[in-house]
Amino acid sequence: AAQLYVGDRLGLYALMRTDSRTTTAVELAARTGLSQRWLREWLAQQAAMGVLQLEDGSGEDDSALYYRLPRAFATVLADADSPDYDVGMIQAVPAFVARAKELPAVFKHGRGVPYDDQDISQAIDRAHRVHTRHVFIPKLLPQVADGRVLAALEAGVRCADLGCGAGC
Repeated sequence: AAQLYVGDRLGLYALMRTDSRTTTAVELAARTGLSQRWLREWLAQQAAMGVLQLEDGSGEDDSALYYRLPRAFATVLADADSPDYDVGMIQAVPAFVARAKELPAVFKHGRGVPYDDQDISQAIDRAHRVHTRHVFIPKLLPQVADGRVLAALEAGVRCADLGCGAGC
């Protein structure tokens, strides 16, 4: 999860998706300004995990090892318009792990822990955005009140999105 977080937050998946070609640690470092050494480790870990594909080639140095983000992973990790996009909650993982230190005390005093961390709120909104665009608006909203709510919205009725993330 930590490495998925890194790839998402640094825009590496998005870059590899839009390039739609193979890349090396050398090329990726040149395009991003990031450390080639750290990119080498990240690319190798992602390939070992099965997220990236290490292409057949010759040589073992950074300029000879070509990696590709397969289309199936690209839609999940880098295409915010895809109904399969599902990397949003990864953004919250470090904040959730950090909050784990607070949980023993929470179990003792019974009070909750606020979700005021920006990574948590953004992650929840990213996850909700997929559901809103691909399920709520096209499938559920037309069924509410036999379509009258959708008709009113399409006619320009004013409404408010309350308590539903960032209002996507």
